[in-house]
Amino acid sequence: MVKKILDISKKYWIALACGAVALLGFFAALVYPLPGMITALQTKVDERKNVYVSVERLRNADRQMPVLDLEKPEPEELPTFPNQTVIDAGEKATTEVNLEATKMLEQAVRMNTHTLLLENSLPSPSEPLRFQFRDRYLQTMEQDPTRQPNRPLYFKDTILNGIFPPQPLEIDTAKQQVTEKYAALMGPTAGVKATAENKEMMEIEISQLPQNMRSARATEGRIYLNADALAVNLNIRGNAAPSAEAIWSAQLMVWFQEDLCRAIAATNEAALSRLSPDKRKDVTNSPIKHLLKVTIPPDPRVAVGEPHLEANTPLPEQGTASLTKRVSNALFETYRFTVSMNVETSKIPVILQELSRNQFLTITRVDATGIDSLAALQQGYVYGTERVATLNMDCEVLYMRKWAEPLMPPMVKQRLTLPGDGVPTQDTGGGFLGRPGFFPEGQIYQ
Repeated sequence: MVKKILDISKKYWIALACGAVALLGFFAALVYPLPGMITALQTKVDERKNVYVSVERLRNADRQMPVLDLEKPEPEELPTFPNQTVIDAGEKATTEVNLEATKMLEQAVRMNTHTLLLENSLPSPSEPLRFQFRDRYLQTMEQDPTRQPNRPLYFKDTILNGIFPPQPLEIDTAKQQVTEKYAALMGPTAGVKATAENKEMMEIEISQLPQNMRSARATEGRIYLNADALAVNLNIRGNAAPSAEAIWSAQLMVWFQEDLCRAIAATNEAALSRLSPDKRKDVTNSPIKHLLKVTIPPDPRVAVGEPHLEANTPLPEQGTASLTKRVSNALFETYRFTVSMNVETSKIPVILQELSRNQFLTITRVDATGIDSLAALQQGYVYGTERVATLNMDCEVLYMRKWAEPLMPPMVKQRLTLPGDGVPTQDTGGGFLGRPGFFPEGQIYQ
């Protein structure tokens, strides 16, 4: 039997050797894995490790309640693990906050919405409407009462309840009336004594007349207004119909100054309403006594960096643009202008507060310089007995795009989506917003 096995082994030794090698390889693979298997195993180990790390991070993470109170921006710590009940409560609270935010935005848009001087004059007016806007605009911005006899001036009379000091022609006319009155008393039949007495009284009355007229005029309104206090778009004048872009720019200038003048009127009203009726229409009792000048830069829009973003993205900020860091974006446009006015010095803090009340108007810079009230009196301005200062202010106003954008001419809308540098450009005759094509060549402001 052994001999028979040996014979078979000799005959098939090669096959037996190969089988033995195969068995050895099989058992070796079970003990020592191949490199590919090592890599696969390591990958699975890493995946399990990452899962473990993620679970531990979630388990040990600091959890905070949603911020629901704007006066408490710091989030509160969530003391329990956010189970489904906690998650549902958080989602409900977040939804309620979103609803309130939407309502606030709608209210802001309603408060901020402005109306056109002429209906349908924007965004794409017909040629007849462009001519009509020109006439309406010039009538609105007119500050010379001799050009609109028997008609109130919009800013001076309708909004500000303003006054001009007696003009030299008015004073000369009044002097002539006094002279004629006494001339009738000093006729040929008058005696020497009566003539002398009347002449003396006439000279006294004439000498006192300018001051009496100035004091009387101060009781006829609440604020003095320089004849050139308002910024006017001179390119709207002329025989040609203004372009839609020029109309947009002129309309913006009206809105800026309407917002400012209404804020001034409200500030004076808040102070004067506490006085007796006979003192409520007297510039000497008004905290804001004299509007000197409104200056609107050639490019009043504050736009820095990126073009407009989606309305639901975080609002961009630019610290170098202004104190508020606000720049134009998909939610609102930011514009700026400057104002100079004479005010009662002790009321400056109240004035700054009142000017922004219920307004999208922010004072970003202020400087005040005391003035000589006696010198102002000699120029015809009666400010009263309190100290007065000239207040120079940089102002910033916001207009929500939700109402403003539908009024923008196509070219304006396109250009307002471009990035800006936040620096007012020098006017080169090109026009508003510092880009060509918004105004024809010529002077823009007076």
